[in-house]
Amino acid sequence: MCRLTSNFNQLCQDKSLFATHIMQNIDTIIDKNKPHSTISI
Repeated sequence: MCRLTSNFNQLCQDKSLFATHIMQNIDTIIDKNKPHSTISI
């Protein structure tokens, strides 16, 4: 999967940054859909 593109490969090399980016996006989406919900990770 990490061999799809050079940019994606860079993300795979820093999995913690990639995961953080995804989680931030998910939190933003959930916050818009469920503003009263709380998420703890």
